Amino acid sequence: MSIAETVIGLLTSGGLGVAVWGYIDWLKGRGRLSDWDTLSLRALAWGLCIVSVAVVYGACVLMQWTPPPETWRNWVEAIASYALVAITVSQGAHAIDRDNSRAA
Repeated sequence: MSIAETVIGLLTSGGLGVAVWGYIDWLKGRGRLSDWDTLSLRALAWGLCIVSVAVVYGACVLMQWTPPPETWRNWVEAIASYALVAITVSQGAHAIDRDNSRAA
């Protein structure tokens, strides 16, 4: 498996969403986000997912691993679709973690 396949796999599988969730959970564990409410944390996760997807997708285009979109609308469409996957996976990971912590 090449680096290109791994990076594109992160985009298409929602792996960035899990990474964002893990990063926010790590920050919460260190006490840096302890005073944030749930809605603020969710907004932070959404923002980080969108930014990370845009950066990784832009890098994929620059490295010529994916063809560049022809118009600005195609850029927005590609980033939005990958970001939606990342956000969904991030929120799912959060829900599973919350359920597991309540059961314990």
